[in-house]
Amino acid sequence: MADYDINGTLFFNVTLQRKGGPRARTPLAEAFLRFLDPPPEMDTQQALMWHRRVISSRSLARSGVVQALAVQPGRVAGRVENPMTHDMHNVKIMTPVAGQATWDAVVAQAGREAKTAAQMASGDLPDSVVPMLLPALSDITSEADGGVLPLDQMPDPLLSTLWLVFAERVDEDPWLWVLFRGQTRDTLLALVHQHAREHAPQASAGESFVLDRFWTMGELPTRDADQPESRVMAQLDGMPCSIRIGRRTLSKVLKRAMQLKTRVSASGASA
Repeated sequence: MADYDINGTLFFNVTLQRKGGPRARTPLAEAFLRFLDPPPEMDTQQALMWHRRVISSRSLARSGVVQALAVQPGRVAGRVENPMTHDMHNVKIMTPVAGQATWDAVVAQAGREAKTAAQMASGDLPDSVVPMLLPALSDITSEADGGVLPLDQMPDPLLSTLWLVFAERVDEDPWLWVLFRGQTRDTLLALVHQHAREHAPQASAGESFVLDRFWTMGELPTRDADQPESRVMAQLDGMPCSIRIGRRTLSKVLKRAMQLKTRVSASGASA
């Protein structure tokens, strides 16, 4: 995972790394690769030819013909070498960036589910937001050296090669896709935290709260300085929590930490 600038990022000498096995490990990359599937109205012979071209593109992608890959909001561009002529071609995949309504939906989804917000904070892109960030096939355009490459015709080897290496990069770091759709990880997380602060119920001093909400609130509720720790530990003990660290819930781990702190303080006072 990397922190990408909104102006884009650049990779050099990109090759397809994995051989055999599943085409993609993440739902996001798998969904993107489905755009390379033949149209459903194709007959069997045409679909077979289509698949052979994609397989050929996989071989090209492993050979290192993609000498540069640039990812920017709404555009993936690559310098791809024709292995027969050794000519370099500028290939692009383009789609409009996601609108504000899409990002609002992603943020709201993260705000509704504590685990989703926690995943995003730890650097993962939750599967639940994948459908929101996928463009329609009709919104994707592609070109090579300025000429349009229709996606409903037999796949161009140069285009398919760029498509495959970008999908594998997304498989390794899904935040590249967020950049492609028009946001950065830091900006999206900031929107999630802002939404959480605006929609989180206000907890008064010493008030019991649902610990799962901590991940969306971004901070623990305050409590009175003179509130006894035994009362806090009692709240933790009965607090609903689905977040686990190993076999224990997070509330149990926090209670244990407070107990150890109390013992250490007591032994220090007696010494």
